[in-house]
Amino acid sequence: MYKRGLLILLVFTVLLINVNAQEGSSCTPASLENVPIIAQKIWNTYSQIFQDENNEIILENVIKGLEDWQPEGVDPNWVNFKDEIEGELRRIALDSENCETLFNNARDIHHSEGILIAASHYEDVYNQCEVDYYGGLALLEFADAQSRFDEQIYGAELHLRAYIDFQEYSEIAVEGLFNYMIFLSQKGDCENFFDFYDIYLNKYEGSQWDFMLGEEAKSCEEVIAFQEEIEDKCRILSSNGDRQSKLDVLFIADQYPDMETFLEDAESSIEEGIFENELLGSFSDRFNFYYVDEIFTDICENTGDNRETGNCNQRKASAIANSCGTDRHIVLSKAEFTSFGVPESGTFISFSRLSCWESVCNLFDGIPHGDSNAMVLHEIGHSFFSLKDEYIEEDRSDASGQPNCAPNIETAQIWWGDIEGADYFDGCAYSLGNVRPTENSIMRNYYVMDELYFGPVNDAHIIEFMEEYS
Repeated sequence: MYKRGLLILLVFTVLLINVNAQEGSSCTPASLENVPIIAQKIWNTYSQIFQDENNEIILENVIKGLEDWQPEGVDPNWVNFKDEIEGELRRIALDSENCETLFNNARDIHHSEGILIAASHYEDVYNQCEVDYYGGLALLEFADAQSRFDEQIYGAELHLRAYIDFQEYSEIAVEGLFNYMIFLSQKGDCENFFDFYDIYLNKYEGSQWDFMLGEEAKSCEEVIAFQEEIEDKCRILSSNGDRQSKLDVLFIADQYPDMETFLEDAESSIEEGIFENELLGSFSDRFNFYYVDEIFTDICENTGDNRETGNCNQRKASAIANSCGTDRHIVLSKAEFTSFGVPESGTFISFSRLSCWESVCNLFDGIPHGDSNAMVLHEIGHSFFSLKDEYIEEDRSDASGQPNCAPNIETAQIWWGDIEGADYFDGCAYSLGNVRPTENSIMRNYYVMDELYFGPVNDAHIIEFMEEYS
């Protein structure tokens, strides 16, 4: 018991010294105003030391440390604030117990109803328990959910927040940092990756993430060397002025026989694809288009009707786009594969096949939009605007989410009940039971549409997005 008590006292003393250092002062003044700051940091540290114990045991040990503590290396007047610190620690213990219950409830919902439903509960836990350990765990779960819901940038920002705001909980901080670094690497933003990699090595080397981040670092070294070669090959296809205020889109050629054919396809993708839609055509002056003056041979593979989207090297495409400093990129390829769009990132279009499976196209007499240009419009719905597919497909996981595929009618009414012209139809994001706002649209069976339109809900979302540009 004596050794355990001595350890608690030692930790308590060292902690207060560290708190003073973290506050940017050699001596944090003893005051009622500073009691919550000191108490929260004390609680955070003891929570990690006794992480396998319940709050009652943690509180018992921290109070024992407080009782035996005599000021050393800190403002000696803190000895006069023991009662206030104890009171604040008891309040924190009660709040933390509530936070643990809230987090466990959210986790139960996650396991029983899925991450889509649980995401908002994790967000609520984080908002109520921001500085608590369980608030940090909830933030990590909420960040993961956003990344799965095609909100990769927002998810990455949340992971970075977990690293910044939860330094006292190293397991939360390092997991947040790891996920943010993976995001940077996958996006080809390798200069920023290495800035954070230095931080990781200084603070967390030896963690479970060492190997994976080491492999990402090797890949990033190759990417940086590659990007230096690409920078001088970025060309203007069409420009509407200042890049800072425009949506900059890069076209990348893959497996084309010559540059002339590629440029013809790029121009038709713009005029007969993107701007074939009346709404996007009205925003044509807010786009700049570029291309890379090189034909690549290894971005996409021939996979035919294979629905997997791992058939293109997304990291390489992102690295090329980062070299040219663009917001979005479109890979036009002569390889045969199922075209796809990655939200907030790249579009990968096979210009060697119809925009729908042959078995599907054969069901219709006369396909108004069975070409690849229409496919471009559908896929940028994903990659530019993060729209969900509005069709049903067996053997694919439910991917419902905002703005255009709600998990149920109640949620749909909340999301678009006040949008004129919006309705409620069964099935979207591959599953029946989900609710979409239009009977048909570009995000559904667009290849049989006489006029290519997104529908009122998607239009509202696109308008909001495009208003960020001028």
